[in-house]
Amino acid sequence: MSPAAGRTAGGRTTLVNSIELSDGPGRCLVPSIFVSGRGSTNSYRESGHIDPGGAMSESKRRLSVQSDGDQITDLVLPAGAAVDSLLPDIVALAHPQGPAAGRGWHLSRLAGHPIDGSLSLVQNDIHDGDILQLQQGSVPELGLVRAHTVTMAAGHPLPDQPGPRVGITLVVWAVVIGAAMLMWSTTHGNQPATVAISCGSALVALLAALRTGHPEWVAAAVLLSFTTGFCVVPDGPSAPNVLLGAAATLTTALVLLRNGGHLITIAATTFSVPVVVVAGLASYVSLPLGNVGAAIAAAALVVLSAAPRCAVMLAGLTPDSATVADGDAQRIELAHRVLTGMVIGASAAIALGTGAVAVGAVQRAGVATVVFSWVLAAAVLLRAPSYRLPPRRWCALITGMACTTAALAVTAMALPEQVTWLSVAVIAIILGVNRIGPMSAAAAQRLAYAEYLALAAVPPSALWAADIFSLVRDW
Repeated sequence: MSPAAGRTAGGRTTLVNSIELSDGPGRCLVPSIFVSGRGSTNSYRESGHIDPGGAMSESKRRLSVQSDGDQITDLVLPAGAAVDSLLPDIVALAHPQGPAAGRGWHLSRLAGHPIDGSLSLVQNDIHDGDILQLQQGSVPELGLVRAHTVTMAAGHPLPDQPGPRVGITLVVWAVVIGAAMLMWSTTHGNQPATVAISCGSALVALLAALRTGHPEWVAAAVLLSFTTGFCVVPDGPSAPNVLLGAAATLTTALVLLRNGGHLITIAATTFSVPVVVVAGLASYVSLPLGNVGAAIAAAALVVLSAAPRCAVMLAGLTPDSATVADGDAQRIELAHRVLTGMVIGASAAIALGTGAVAVGAVQRAGVATVVFSWVLAAAVLLRAPSYRLPPRRWCALITGMACTTAALAVTAMALPEQVTWLSVAVIAIILGVNRIGPMSAAAAQRLAYAEYLALAAVPPSALWAADIFSLVRDW
């Protein structure tokens, strides 16, 4: 097969002829795409392609392949074919100079993660619009062991060092337990000692984090800063304790951000902002715990919705930036890291808020609290499918499950006579969800509309749960 003719403009190659690639038993014509959507693409069915999924959009992927720095080639590839079988044609089109002798080619993501050549694009979780890197590696092109394709293509052995991970887990676990014990101790009359211990521990952890940058020390510095701020305020726990703790966490995270945009510091900053705002308001005006929790959850949901735009702006991927079209790998990786950190931090704040709502419902639970809890749970759960990266998706799912658990608890406290029917409904929903198969594009679009409705219902339900309407009416 000869490479398709093309033209180059500004470092991006636009292919103008169809390329012949294999997907399944036969050969088929897979058309390439044009930059900015110019030109037309032939149908798979017209070229004899067998669409196993019944939907043409699911049988191909529109991708951009980056090679030689800023050289980017737009391609349309079969989604069900193994990546290894597509590599020769991809190399011929994206790198027409040909491979160097004795060197093999492999595809990887912009973040550096290699792609398993024995799997298809679908199995590698590659979607339309993704940018892949075509790289050379010092591995033989023949005789590759299937089980180690990714390792050999990446050029380094698989990491097999569980020791550091175990150490990090133990350090974080010890810090969490110690922080909880210090906060419990300061509420039982031993404040001077707990303040001195927490302040000294936070200072040591901060210095270690600034010097080494290790994630365990970053997490320890953030947690111990909150503990120090919480313990300084006497006669707790109350809103001023949470306010000073969140303010100390925010300050520490901002200091550590100067040392590098670590995922933990981004998450801590995102978590602290809505907590500081709401706790400051609660310190000035006496508010019930349920109202404070509803305000924190609503503010954190706003941050979660604004996270993608904030990540793009902070990474410099604005329309005015000339490097966007070139696919700057560092900025794209920074945007992904910022977005992941913001999702983690906002999700943690939402979980904190919904937990406060559930605890506050012990003293005062009504229909407004029940409605807000379920609307919040629906908004978070419907947001989860929109995230492609597993850490973000799982973070949203776990937070949604926490919100659902809190909503069930609030409903049981507000409507105790309906607990039996509530349990039956939960079992029926779980059985129904387990029978749901892969969603079509139309079903995914309906879920997106449902998410918009849930987001639109959050502000009025939060105001209702906080009893703002009654205050305005009586004023």
